[in-house]
Amino acid sequence: MVEHVLVADFREKDSLLVKLLVKLGVEPVFANLSVGDYLVSNTVAIERKTPADLVSSILDGRFSDQLERLKQAYPHNVLLVTGGLSEALSRAPNPGIVYSRLALACLSGTSIVVLDSDLEAAQFVRWLVKESKKSWEGFEPMIKRKPKNQSPSEQVFNVLTAIPSVGAKRAEKLMRAFPNLLAVLQAPEEKLASLVGSTAAKHIKRVAYTQISHAEKHTKLTDYIHEN
Repeated sequence: MVEHVLVADFREKDSLLVKLLVKLGVEPVFANLSVGDYLVSNTVAIERKTPADLVSSILDGRFSDQLERLKQAYPHNVLLVTGGLSEALSRAPNPGIVYSRLALACLSGTSIVVLDSDLEAAQFVRWLVKESKKSWEGFEPMIKRKPKNQSPSEQVFNVLTAIPSVGAKRAEKLMRAFPNLLAVLQAPEEKLASLVGSTAAKHIKRVAYTQISHAEKHTKLTDYIHEN
């Protein structure tokens, strides 16, 4: 059963990696790619190399040119090396050049993945395709739970920093300027703006007057805090 689709260069059509990808449910669509060997999406490209090809391309200068063209075409690029590098490096006249070029590639934004076999490479590409195709609509980030037994001041700090545009520094400034959380929420917007800026002030007032369900009726957030 075909689960996902990616674009592969025609040169990869008879490769073992493509055959393994098909078995894993990833159906390549073949095209003449000007750069890269696989397109995971319109922003992610993969350049695949064997260890021997990687070393030779670095030594003859092709490597830098290929990566530069890849970076110009796609925001995210992956160098996928299939097979251990140890043997190829042992045969290189100057392994230091290879390490240097790989380090520079990393620093310029290229992700380098070295896997031992085509099967491992196929599994990696499958998951890369799967993750890149996920819809972020309705995505809910994992929430870092606040530690228990916090002091009231720490709880107020957490409430303030949860408001958009109110970071730690602005929260601390508000806590120095007002005696309690209720005073912050009830303060005039102009006063808040003078302390934390107009954008943060608007968000604070929006939170303060957001209608919430409490005791089977809608009340202002300030009333809710006052009653609790």
